[in-house]
Amino acid sequence: MDFKKTDNLKIETIVKFDEKKKKNHLFLKTIGFLLLLALLPMILTFPSIFVGAYALDASRGALKEGNLKQAVNYSSFAQKQFKQAEFFSKPLLIELAALGFSTQTQFIAGNIEFGKTIAKMETDILQMLILIKSEDLNNTNKLSSLINDAKNSLEEYNKQSALHGNNFTNETKYKGILSFASATINVWDDLLGLNGKRKYLVLFQNNMELRPGGGFIGSYGILTLDRGKVEEFKIHDVYDADGQLKGHIEPPFAIRRYLSKVHWYLRDSNFDISFPKGAASSAYFLNLETGEKVNGVIAVDVTFIRNLIEAIGPISVNDYNETVNADNIFYLTETHAEKDFFPGSTQKKDFLRSLFNAIQFKIAKDKKVSYLSLLTSLEKSLAEKHLLFAFDDQSIQSTFSVNNWSSSIPSLISKNGDIIDFLGINEANLGANKSNYFINRSVSKTASIDEAGKVNSTLTIDYKNTSDGKWPGGDYKNYLRIIVPNGAEISSIEIDGKKQDLTPAITNFLQYESKTFKPPTGLEIEKYSQDGKTVYGFLTIIPAGKIKTIKINYSILEKISSSKAENYYSFYFYKQPGTNNFPVNLSLRLANNFKFIDVPKEFNKRNNQITASFDAIGDINQKTTITRN
Repeated sequence: MDFKKTDNLKIETIVKFDEKKKKNHLFLKTIGFLLLLALLPMILTFPSIFVGAYALDASRGALKEGNLKQAVNYSSFAQKQFKQAEFFSKPLLIELAALGFSTQTQFIAGNIEFGKTIAKMETDILQMLILIKSEDLNNTNKLSSLINDAKNSLEEYNKQSALHGNNFTNETKYKGILSFASATINVWDDLLGLNGKRKYLVLFQNNMELRPGGGFIGSYGILTLDRGKVEEFKIHDVYDADGQLKGHIEPPFAIRRYLSKVHWYLRDSNFDISFPKGAASSAYFLNLETGEKVNGVIAVDVTFIRNLIEAIGPISVNDYNETVNADNIFYLTETHAEKDFFPGSTQKKDFLRSLFNAIQFKIAKDKKVSYLSLLTSLEKSLAEKHLLFAFDDQSIQSTFSVNNWSSSIPSLISKNGDIIDFLGINEANLGANKSNYFINRSVSKTASIDEAGKVNSTLTIDYKNTSDGKWPGGDYKNYLRIIVPNGAEISSIEIDGKKQDLTPAITNFLQYESKTFKPPTGLEIEKYSQDGKTVYGFLTIIPAGKIKTIKINYSILEKISSSKAENYYSFYFYKQPGTNNFPVNLSLRLANNFKFIDVPKEFNKRNNQITASFDAIGDINQKTTITRN
């Protein structure tokens, strides 16, 4: 045997195996490299997205803890992460598109863009807030520039939100805040005094003594803004101003007749059913009584203060050795500001001044104050009409009116056979007490459309006065106004099941102040037109500890069109400023020659009738479509 030849064969086999092994190893390395290259964009993209989302969450957390600087650091970092994800995702998106994953490609690209937009928006707004909070009054140009940046960011956010919804992060709970910012940011320069000083009348309305504009005006403040800063905020008792009025201003009928006030003053100036018109009267009285001219009116009530304290936590009012919280705000306000009060006393303005100084100090200095909770509280008060704005500049005012932040009467008119069934309920406490703290109310409206297309309605208001009759409660002396579509006619009114004899109200004071005057028998009804609506008013009293039910039957002029294939019926309920939430029940029944086509999801449908129950947080607007059989 030739061992040498055998050895050569073994060596040759080993060499060939090594060469094959090397080729396989090279192939695997090549495949591994290509696979890594293909997966690298995904490996780099998704961590950047997750880190960006985490940083956004951390930014909100810092805001909740009141740390603006940390919040802006996190949002800036989030913005960088989303920009990085955008860069790394480009080859990934090409790969996915080539593999036919077009939907996934759009989803990833859209969420990266949306995340980047949210992060930039938050960064711009936070930087603006930090500058406003600083003591630097000479940075007007920088503040104006930051407002412009925030405006552009909000515009981009709204575009992205419309395209991608809220599938990237939970923005729903901030929707109200962002809507307010988006709608008003164009006028922030003017509102904040960047184009010159701005002076505002702040009305402190006690909604425990309800008035048409939100509550009795016990105190007022003058707020001066200059270059984005509060230059001055002084609180005054309303009687300080009213005592300076020279001459006579004729009050509204109900004030003179049922409150027995011969003259009209600032304290009763918010008597119009439309807040902007009442605010204009308030500004007029302020100027007449004190000589002060203002650019706008801001109204807040006790519920606003309660919401504010609920958001920022208990307030230590050292001047009175009291800790004010959301549960005792009404009691302490009444104790220190209202009880044993007399015109000329300083106790009301002194307590309110001390309270608001303490609130302002806590927001500015307490690092634990949650700015998110604070903003959410302001948005809640705005939506529920416990915070209202009115401005002398109509271009600014129109923005607030359109978005229902001024509680103006909307100009909704039925036309072309479509029906807008408007209903407003407006109350004025003329009993000089705080009985509204003890009042519970519920509202029901039952409408029916007959075969001829005519709309008939029954409005039922149930009141319950839980007061025991002692201070600060008592009987609720309520001048009630019902606001309905123009030309609507009341056919009957029942109070506690008893049909009333209706008679026109005696509105001429020369008659009702005459010594020989005898009130007419029956229920006196005031009737007038305003803002394209018909208004009916009458006095009703809900005694302490009692329940009262008022039922009003009425019909509107407009009819469902007989020539159109489809018509819509829209119900609009106008909530009065200053009222806390209460139930509103709606029902619409159709004659047999009509049927529903489209019914809102809030309604239950049974046969030819729909019903729904709402919590009147703000105005209610519901629309259904009907057709003839």
